Amino acid sequence: MNFPSIEVEADGSLLFRHLAAGYARALREVPDILLDDSEDVRVRLFPNSYVDDPEREADWERYSKPDLIALFESRRAIVARDLDSLSPEPVWSGYSLRIPESHRSAWMAALNAARVAIGVRAGIDAADMEAELDFDPPDAKQLALYRIHVLGHVLALVVASFQEDFSVADFDEDDDLDEEDDDDLDFDFEDDDDDLEDDDLEDDDLEDDDLEDDGSPRPWT
Repeated sequence: MNFPSIEVEADGSLLFRHLAAGYARALREVPDILLDDSEDVRVRLFPNSYVDDPEREADWERYSKPDLIALFESRRAIVARDLDSLSPEPVWSGYSLRIPESHRSAWMAALNAARVAIGVRAGIDAADMEAELDFDPPDAKQLALYRIHVLGHVLALVVASFQEDFSVADFDEDDDLDEEDDDDLDFDFEDDDDDLEDDDLEDDDLEDDDLEDDGSPRPWT
């Protein structure tokens, strides 16, 4: 199976096909991941805007942050609704997912935020991002890294779909993730977060324009 493939339909919608089971599971978890209200995750997703100016920071918290949180929730809701279209394809060739053209920006923001949240919860750093996945034996950190790479692959495809000369062939081979990795995952996602530690994510897998000066991802907005 060549996975995943993506088509830009006549109305601009994105049609993902041949999504492997691991991709489908990771995508289904995104809305729940974005509900994480732990302090470490929220600080990472909604960082202080005026660290050296308490008065302006207080105004931002009062007047601007609520709107930002509402936008965040609206994007999470869009992704949750779109995931209703995630379904098995005939004769077991993976899963398909349709994303309307007007929802692409919401998906990009949500996927980026989910990757950041997973990294914070798992204590993943830049060295972890550069290491090869090793599921022998599988552990919580490796599972978190797998999720991050899967969501990053989908994010890259959504971003690239804006290009006029977009071709999925440019993304067929992923240095960090291949089909054998997905076949090795025969355990559930949901039971592996109990031992995760909180830390900041430094993600070298993102483009330079998406990174802060310290190498960590910019806020999801």
